[in-house]
Amino acid sequence: MEIRKKRIIASIIIDTYNYGRFIEDAIDSVLNQTFPQKDMEIIVVDDGSTDNTSQIVKKYKDKIKYIYKENRGQASALNLGIENSKGEYLVFLDADDFCSPQRVERVVEEFEKYENVVQVNNGFKFVNKNGKEIDFAFWKPNFYEFHNLSLNRKNIYLFFSSFAPMSAIALRKGILKYILPFPEKSKIGADMCIDLVAMWFGNLSFLKEELTYYRIHGDNLWSTNNTNKFKLHVEAMENAFLYLKKIVKNSKIYDPVLFKKALKLWEIAMEQKRINLKPKEREKMIKIEIEKFGAYSENYSISRRLYKFATLPYLILLILFSPGLYTWLKNFYSKREFFKKWN
Repeated sequence: MEIRKKRIIASIIIDTYNYGRFIEDAIDSVLNQTFPQKDMEIIVVDDGSTDNTSQIVKKYKDKIKYIYKENRGQASALNLGIENSKGEYLVFLDADDFCSPQRVERVVEEFEKYENVVQVNNGFKFVNKNGKEIDFAFWKPNFYEFHNLSLNRKNIYLFFSSFAPMSAIALRKGILKYILPFPEKSKIGADMCIDLVAMWFGNLSFLKEELTYYRIHGDNLWSTNNTNKFKLHVEAMENAFLYLKKIVKNSKIYDPVLFKKALKLWEIAMEQKRINLKPKEREKMIKIEIEKFGAYSENYSISRRLYKFATLPYLILLILFSPGLYTWLKNFYSKREFFKKWN
């Protein structure tokens, strides 16, 4: 009698580095999914932690697959996790975040419903270091739900506004032959690489439902107002930009005009991040804001363009205040919200 191998539908890949204080929440949230445990696997890739992470994960024994490696950054951890995965769908989770019980089930349902969908992103809530829900004023994305959407010249702005952090991203494994390996030059930003390239190799869905809890704890490398970390941000965005230019050459839907728009949108985002390193360049700051307005308002009516232009708070503040004072006020507000309201 032929013995059929167990089918692994979903691989949940948890990347971690010195997040022993949070990783139990991440693993437990996956173990408590409504999706059948027999149809999924949990892979924890430890990127060279020096804290108590290894001792903590030992208690889970055969419930998870634990891989320890030399510290080389998030992309390196993901590449190794994917290499050791067996699932048809890959659900990513950073060790300092956690999921709602329905996340894997909802994501798998979306993949199973639409065979052309290669990436499913979902909404998320912000929580503080203790896991309590917060209203994070520093970053308030306004997401739109869509299903099985293919990239074109009109909706590329929607795709860019629907980028999600790693803990809110899932991929169909079939796409990986086109986009792996993720570039390992940067310590952070692997989620940007996925968001930038997946749209060129299949359709996308965004589930507005908040299925992920994104933790703000003061040590976040991306969701921070720490100007000392902005250099890492710029480096990660530049490497993602080079990765995009390299990978898209293999895309079947490559369109020169569409690709030019994508490059422009990302160049604007990079320049905005670079400005954080030199916050006194008023002329450059105003130029970028105008370029951003022009890029995203291409399909606006004339009346809507005038309204949006008149209400750009960034430009108004730059005109009223010096760039240095404006940057100080922005950082002062962010720090107050960051450390006093939520800790």
